[in-house]
Amino acid sequence: MNVIWSERAEWEFAQNLEYLEKEWGFKSAADFFEAFNEQIEFIKSNPSRLQFHDQKRNIQKCHVVKQITIYYT
Repeated sequence: MNVIWSERAEWEFAQNLEYLEKEWGFKSAADFFEAFNEQIEFIKSNPSRLQFHDQKRNIQKCHVVKQITIYYT
């Protein structure tokens, strides 16, 4: 499975990293980056194992942390 990011997703990801580093320090941003990449790898390996956000439109979701969710088709 390939991961294709929308422009909005790229922008929001960069904004989240910037915010974490500014407010909580490099380690928090690095931990988030690692957790996010682990979830991307899980999705790539097991795309159909996660919960549906919208089954009619085939949109699934994966929670990275409490405040961040990845939506994918």
